[in-house]
Amino acid sequence: MNEAVPFTVRLKLPADFKVPAHWHPAIEHVTVISGTFNVGMGDKLDPAKTQAIPAGGVAIMQAKMNHFAWTKEETILQVHGVGPWAVNYVNPADDPRKK
Repeated sequence: MNEAVPFTVRLKLPADFKVPAHWHPAIEHVTVISGTFNVGMGDKLDPAKTQAIPAGGVAIMQAKMNHFAWTKEETILQVHGVGPWAVNYVNPADDPRKK
């Protein structure tokens, strides 16, 4: 999304899903609808360095801050913010769009 407009998306992540370290050009607001979202800050996914966000919880990641996440159970998230929006992986080899 290249426009400076609000957006909202819902994501259904399966159990044992891993989101490698990445960043966004704008602030990201995540609301956990169901399940538990484990999120941490840094340049590499490290489950030991995450905080568990339960259903009903919210996480806010600042623009250009490297972060990562994982799930133990199926988890539904709602993500919203204001574009422009992109997902930029810290390690380009982790980008699933290039596999």
